[in-house]
Amino acid sequence: KGILHLKIFKTKIMCLANSYRRVISLIVLSIVFQFASATWAGADPVFRDVKGDVQVSRDSGVVWEPAIKGGALSDTDQVKTSGNSFAEIEFAPGQSVFLRENTLFHIGEWPGKTSGRKIQATLEYGNLMGKVKKISTGDSFEIKTPTAIAGVRGTKFYVRVYDKSSPALSQYDESIPSEIRFVYE
Repeated sequence: KGILHLKIFKTKIMCLANSYRRVISLIVLSIVFQFASATWAGADPVFRDVKGDVQVSRDSGVVWEPAIKGGALSDTDQVKTSGNSFAEIEFAPGQSVFLRENTLFHIGEWPGKTSGRKIQATLEYGNLMGKVKKISTGDSFEIKTPTAIAGVRGTKFYVRVYDKSSPALSQYDESIPSEIRFVYE
């Protein structure tokens, strides 16, 4: 009779341990899902890397302050790079732009602002390279220039907007020429 009670007790303990494992697993999955949802749906864009003289303006270009690696950005911010400088801005995992030297970039919208994940930023002048992993239907990733819009669904691309004050561009009257190149990998 004692052995039977021991086997029943052991079985109850094993069932209880399995229940705890399931509960812990569900808690861990819930936390992971909430973190992933926050990362994709509403996280602010951040500076992943900053080298040289990179500045950010939070008030439409009136006051500029040094950009900091890991610093968050909002949809009204502008980013400016000087000579021999660059910045990487990550909007969401797999959705980044790399700003080269002498570039002015306006953040625009980012994931979570609308029903789908929408990134819509503006390159005022300079060069950028974008890397966008394949995005879902209903999501969008766009870079605007003064004369064009580059919308991508998942690729590596380059955008260049020539500075109108450049002596080489004095022949252009009103429009600022843009160049957009897509690289299919």
